[in-house]
Amino acid sequence: MFAVEGKVIKEIDKKAIEDFGIPGLVLMENASLRVVEFMQKHVNLTSQMVCIIAGKGNNGGDGIAVFRHLWNLGYKPYLILAFDIKKLSPDAQKQYQIIEKMEVDSSHLIYSNQKKRILECMEEADILLDALFGTGFSGIIREELWQIYEHYNDSSATKIALDIPSGLDSNTGLGDTVMESEYTLTLGAPKLGLYLDEKKRAGEVYLGNISLPKALLEQYEGKYRIQTTKGISEMIGKRHAQIHKGDAGKILMVGGKKGMTGAVYLCAEGAIRSGAGLVSCVVPEQINEIMERKLTEAMTIPMIGKDGCLGENLADAILEECNLRDVLILGPGMGRHDSSIGLVHRLVLESKIPMVVDADALYLLAYMDSAKIDKNKQMVITPHEGEAARLLNWSAAEVKANRLGAVKELYMKYGGVVLLKGSRTLIYDGNELAINSTGNPGMATGGAGDVLSGMIGALMGQGLDSFSAAKAGAYLHGLAGDLAAREWGEESMKAGDITSYIAKAFMSVKQVWESHAFVTKIV
Repeated sequence: MFAVEGKVIKEIDKKAIEDFGIPGLVLMENASLRVVEFMQKHVNLTSQMVCIIAGKGNNGGDGIAVFRHLWNLGYKPYLILAFDIKKLSPDAQKQYQIIEKMEVDSSHLIYSNQKKRILECMEEADILLDALFGTGFSGIIREELWQIYEHYNDSSATKIALDIPSGLDSNTGLGDTVMESEYTLTLGAPKLGLYLDEKKRAGEVYLGNISLPKALLEQYEGKYRIQTTKGISEMIGKRHAQIHKGDAGKILMVGGKKGMTGAVYLCAEGAIRSGAGLVSCVVPEQINEIMERKLTEAMTIPMIGKDGCLGENLADAILEECNLRDVLILGPGMGRHDSSIGLVHRLVLESKIPMVVDADALYLLAYMDSAKIDKNKQMVITPHEGEAARLLNWSAAEVKANRLGAVKELYMKYGGVVLLKGSRTLIYDGNELAINSTGNPGMATGGAGDVLSGMIGALMGQGLDSFSAAKAGAYLHGLAGDLAAREWGEESMKAGDITSYIAKAFMSVKQVWESHAFVTKIV
């Protein structure tokens, strides 16, 4: 499934109208019917007071049409026209003219000059529908509408956003004055900003099919893609009957130090649970006994480093081990000793096998002249926002405010594939941006990233290219976390719980079915 920027959905609508001959009012009718169908399915409309807040643009026109359909179905909704009706867009004006001729109870129509009545209606409502602003909005909600914005966010009513929450930038997901909803029904195609909003102010996101021509939508696929179960299922495929452990991927993990043995263990578990045939861990001699006890299915390769850390003096030996393996995972629990800087740099530059660079290796990578790195290398880097900030010499706040820009800048600097962790993990290969749709706040726990690195490495070892492995790994990792959260709760789950549910995550995506419904949940 793909996502689009606000300007692109406008272009799609324009082509649907001009090139395919679909009247704008037909698209508006389809959109409003999807909203009504959604409301009938997801909220109890019986004996509930519904209040629709309509703006002056076509988003408001959709809201006015929703009012008409609900009224015709026997419900008694209220319609707030937040702007002077003379300012309505042409199609919204036509929708208003229809309800004028319907002779609805005038007390259910509330106009922009009725400030007190607007707020009373919002306070009394059981269900609020936000149709104030659409994808064309940017900036902040104007002062004269602030009371609507504040009352909406303070309300205990069930809140639904039509297409996109008002105040949310459809391109960036940013916005200081956003009307936050429990549900968003986005129409035609998912909007990019819905997935870049770290605060998830859109709530649960559903896609409403408004019958835009498939041939038209296909012209816009490819730039931004939302990870779906069906897509991941097709990616990972099925093991063939004659496979043996050597075919399933030989993984070399390099990391660990005293006090950080858990990172190695979790990474190895992530790899093994994700189908790796053989996992070997290069660890400092000082922790080998611990690792031998913790790792049953994985093997260890103890090496004598400096001050208990893996250092540059081991580079040649580790590169020899790389030559016997399919994938290198570099960094979990490695530590940040000065002697490890040269090791990381040499492995990144000289190893010929695909690799995942994570954790402390990312910290040490920041010391490196990135111009020396082969940008076409099969390499996945997996920073969180703090690590990304260090790699880019940005502040963490700058990364958080511009995650899309950060992931693209990281690619320009390091090449390969960049996986920027977060509540909406972004994966970028220089051509396509994938947005992960699984995961939950309970995964903000130590060791979760080590599990992810192991999973990505295992998938690379089974033949997936680095971009596909990063996408599938992120999705399955998040899904395992979601399954774990159902049992343990977000507050109590730990990284080991994620590994316990990797198997169920894999089984879940292999049992996928394709939806052909008009309304489909996408996040």
